Amino acid sequence: MVLGFLNRVSTAALISPPSTSHLTPEAGERFIATLCKGSQVVLFSAAIPDQGGSNHINEQWQSYWARRFAQHEFECFDPIRPAIWSDTAIYPWYRQNMLVFVHPSAANVDRVALGPQATARSMDLVLPEMYEGTVERLKTAGRITPRRIARNILHALPYGKDAHVAAHRFFRTRLSRLT
Repeated sequence: MVLGFLNRVSTAALISPPSTSHLTPEAGERFIATLCKGSQVVLFSAAIPDQGGSNHINEQWQSYWARRFAQHEFECFDPIRPAIWSDTAIYPWYRQNMLVFVHPSAANVDRVALGPQATARSMDLVLPEMYEGTVERLKTAGRITPRRIARNILHALPYGKDAHVAAHRFFRTRLSRLT
């Protein structure tokens, strides 16, 4: 069972529909605060940058939302995506974006079943079929540029000031030759 980390059926868990991408950043902040006040366990999904979709105005990486939940002392876990990643019967945006946020005071949660806390590096994942669809859509719209590609590559590089400075220099040099 994918939600096997809940010890009892009576454990209150909020399931957030992937609607946060349709809210302004300010409204998204208020929405996260409301979810955190409403439950100690939240199943959350939101569109990532350039994912596409109708009326998305606030597409953010999963790590962005994790930081918003962390402001309310919630910890991020990723027990569901590994279990459903290859299941094509499930919509790809759920397989790619679904995370679980748990407040430390949640008593009826089996933290061993949840696995280790997700890190910024492990939560920002893109399903290959979603990536390919996005690239094709952006190419068709004429919105894919060398700078956009470089920005996405930079996001995938290891964190840390030195790594990003070196990467920016590298790409700035290469991009100047392309533009």
